[in-house]
Amino acid sequence: MFLRNYVCDYNFGRFNTMNLNKEQSTIFLKCVEELNELAAVLMQQINKPHKRKRKSILSEISDVELRIKNLKDIL
Repeated sequence: MFLRNYVCDYNFGRFNTMNLNKEQSTIFLKCVEELNELAAVLMQQINKPHKRKRKSILSEISDVELRIKNLKDIL
């Protein structure tokens, strides 16, 4: 899987790559997973406005904030 080994950044016409070790890859993937879960709950709220998803949304936001903090720590 591409993300397991490299993160690419296209900057000024050149690719910059960052080699990730196993721990860093895990942190990246967990962050992506939590972001996807937040996106899913937000879409559920939009698609079914009669259901109250406030607690779920706040819970997912907390999870995402933790994962982003972990990600910032390794960058």
